[in-house]
Amino acid sequence: MGSRGTDLFSSTGQLDRLAEGGNLRLIVILFFKTNAATMKKILTFLLTLAFLTGSSSCQKEIIYENGITNLGGEYFGQKAPATKPERFGPRIIEGTSDRNWHGKLGFSPDGTRFFMEVYYSDSVYSMQILEMAMKKEFWMIPNSPNFTIGSNTTSPVYLNDGNSVLFLSYRPGGGPFGLNRSELVDNEWTDPVPFVVPMKAGLSGGWECSVARNGNIYMRMEEKNSPNGPDLFVIRNVDGEYLPPENLGLNVNSPEGENGPFIDPDEEYLIFASKRDGGKGSFDLYVSFRSPDGGWEPAKSLGSGINTLREETCPYVSPDKKYLFFNRYKNGIRNPYWVDASVIYN
Repeated sequence: MGSRGTDLFSSTGQLDRLAEGGNLRLIVILFFKTNAATMKKILTFLLTLAFLTGSSSCQKEIIYENGITNLGGEYFGQKAPATKPERFGPRIIEGTSDRNWHGKLGFSPDGTRFFMEVYYSDSVYSMQILEMAMKKEFWMIPNSPNFTIGSNTTSPVYLNDGNSVLFLSYRPGGGPFGLNRSELVDNEWTDPVPFVVPMKAGLSGGWECSVARNGNIYMRMEEKNSPNGPDLFVIRNVDGEYLPPENLGLNVNSPEGENGPFIDPDEEYLIFASKRDGGKGSFDLYVSFRSPDGGWEPAKSLGSGINTLREETCPYVSPDKKYLFFNRYKNGIRNPYWVDASVIYN
């Protein structure tokens, strides 16, 4: 394979161009008039083509038989957005009726790994984390990390330099509030281990979390017998010891409920989704900035440039702080969008 993602089949050549021109009949003829090894390659190509052409996106992509794509560079080589949200990502991560986006995405600090959280409509474990990794300058196809096996898994967060991940999974023997951790060793994720934090009576964990640089964990949680929806809490890390969860208070939380927190690594701001009064109708995105006294200022909507009559959820800001990502629900499908992060302040 050449450095710029040359053709998949060196023996037959140019099959992707043939398919692009609608010459599938010629490809089928080639299939029956060549050797077994090339027949296998052509079959792999046709399956890949069927997957890609089933998408509504017009971007052309190639998947090679070793799992490497022709997607290169940071953010999959996508053109950076301005202050108007645009669909993010190539077709390979596009939501469908069978594999819909369920939670936020995430990049490792060095930008060479990518988590996506999806919902499979026909799976025993419907909520799953997928990961893509960059091999040299090109991205691999999405794969299931080892720690996802045998359980619903959600809300992955790269920790430290990207060599460990915190995620939620209510599996037997798992950590309090569903918190678990895995380490990246020899390019493979280890089996998960419980991430132990203090429990609090009457409080149950949610399906979303975010971690600040100092180790503070922000989570959606529900209080037993509370008339309100789920609230956002912080589990503080003090000198390596975690304190019991603490409600973030009325400047952040509302009776209608909140979810999907993203905490700025330096805790300058907190972005989350809420159905509170005064919104556009469904879930909207809000931001609360850190106040001088160490608390949180009253949350404000990110405005009509971000929020619509549709559902906006699962905010995430890239490690370089350049882009805000979020999911938008449209025509029964959720997909990620991105926008210049200056909208957070404007």
